[in-house]
Amino acid sequence: TYLSRALLPNYEYFPMAQRINRELPRRARVLLFSDIVSYYIDREVVFDTQQVMPTVGWRLMAVCREPAMLRKRFRQLGVNYVFYTPRLQAFERDCRCLRMSPEAEVCYQKFWRRYAALKFELGNLKLFRLRSEWEAARASPGPFLIWPGVQDVDLTAAEDARQAGDFEGAEAVLQQLCARLPELAEARLRLAVLYFRKGDMEGVAREIREARRLGSDAGQYWLLEARVRALAGDHAGALEAARRGVERWPAPRPWAQLAAYAYNTGNLYEARRAIAEAMRLNPSDPGVKRVFAAVR
Repeated sequence: TYLSRALLPNYEYFPMAQRINRELPRRARVLLFSDIVSYYIDREVVFDTQQVMPTVGWRLMAVCREPAMLRKRFRQLGVNYVFYTPRLQAFERDCRCLRMSPEAEVCYQKFWRRYAALKFELGNLKLFRLRSEWEAARASPGPFLIWPGVQDVDLTAAEDARQAGDFEGAEAVLQQLCARLPELAEARLRLAVLYFRKGDMEGVAREIREARRLGSDAGQYWLLEARVRALAGDHAGALEAARRGVERWPAPRPWAQLAAYAYNTGNLYEARRAIAEAMRLNPSDPGVKRVFAAVR
């Protein structure tokens, strides 16, 4: 419980570390795209600290000239997994150094779409396995879910604008990202989150449909889907979507959201079980406490 509450960057880190330890081969070598507490990952981990900018993962990608040669370089380094966290935005905010050359960006996109296969995800944390050349030649590319080290420049700019109260500026940045990378599911999902914060539920519904079409199956998607279904009066559908969201994002607020939907459908047992888990993880969260007061 302590580790689930305390570890940076979010509540999902310790469960993610446990899953990595369970499911990855003992000889796996994992590249982190940003600094993160890695003490509880029982595999070899390659990462930089916040004092080394830009990050080692970004530096490897930024010199990409030929996708096959970059894959060969990873094989020489023994790196066969990439662990992405949104801490890259903290790097970009500090150094403003994650802008690649157009040539490297084109090469890196080809590399990522050919070789990176999502292994599993938990909240905003995603682990990708790098396909071998033999496997990549025989497998069709999966959905373009995220693009670490490139999308973070725009996501940082959008979040900076939103925190300053400039929702129009944040929307413009994300719309430009969607236009530049129309197959990037994360861009649509972030735009949906922005519309949710603005109270534009039509915009939320539109963007999550697009994110889903592009292959998103993230906890954020399912929790936004639950909101949309609840507003449409589909309480059973909202509850089912919230269950899927919590499976993928077991943090306090998602658990509290699940409790609220269960309560609305009369499922008091599930509501109390869910709010108990939210309280276990963060009993001081105002949103969690509000739901606790309603369902206890």
